[in-house]
Amino acid sequence: APKLGQSTGPPQRHFPRKVYWLCSLVDLVARSTWVFTLMPSSLVTRNIVIRVILVSVMSSVEIMRRSMWAVLRIEYEQLTNASGFRALLWVPSKLNTAPPERRPSTLSDSHRQPLLS
Repeated sequence: APKLGQSTGPPQRHFPRKVYWLCSLVDLVARSTWVFTLMPSSLVTRNIVIRVILVSVMSSVEIMRRSMWAVLRIEYEQLTNASGFRALLWVPSKLNTAPPERRPSTLSDSHRQPLLS
């Protein structure tokens, strides 16, 4: 018998299955908006206001696309790592390490060329 807080089946997703399919389709369309950045915006319209609005909309679509995948990624990590198997208790830091020691040069000083003559 499972203990309190443990489930016997696969982890339950937080959204309905249709949401994941919709996110995949939205991602496909949103990823294709970068093609508009390759062509000159004057091909779409000569009105500067509409061009600025178009760039703003494309930028907003990219932000929303990345936010959508961030939420799905957090959900995935919660489902697959809820028991903490991949938890990092210590992260190595290079901030408090001594700089690497310089090795003596193999060339003698007589063989060195001056940088400026």
